[in-house]
Amino acid sequence: MCAVVALGAWCDLVPPNESTASPGGASFTVAEFAVLDDGRRIILHAERGFTKWRRQTGRAEPLDPWSSLTATDLEREVRNVVLPDDDDTDDEHPWEWLASLLHRHGVGASAERLKEVPYRVEFSERLLHRLGTQ
Repeated sequence: MCAVVALGAWCDLVPPNESTASPGGASFTVAEFAVLDDGRRIILHAERGFTKWRRQTGRAEPLDPWSSLTATDLEREVRNVVLPDDDDTDDEHPWEWLASLLHRHGVGASAERLKEVPYRVEFSERLLHRLGTQ
């Protein structure tokens, strides 16, 4: 049986022609994944995302959201998107839910085990290129 060796979130830029962001905005999709010890990568869910806007009061034209957006800003946003909205929990992530998603893929993993593996945020090549970090 395979074991989970890492968890993470993957973020991609929604192409402008597919985005519903208003001018001055950029939209992003977020998916969480697991990496198994045999090298496979399983997408656990991919229904999340967010939009960043940049506006200045009193300006007729919206500002370019990329003028001040950094990889650090985006990583913080991605982590916020995947964290529980429930303020009543002390858990950093919804470990039980992630374990149940893994079980649907035939991978046995406990919430306790998932807490021990590294968690990383990755960006698509398209997004890295847009950020100018590639």
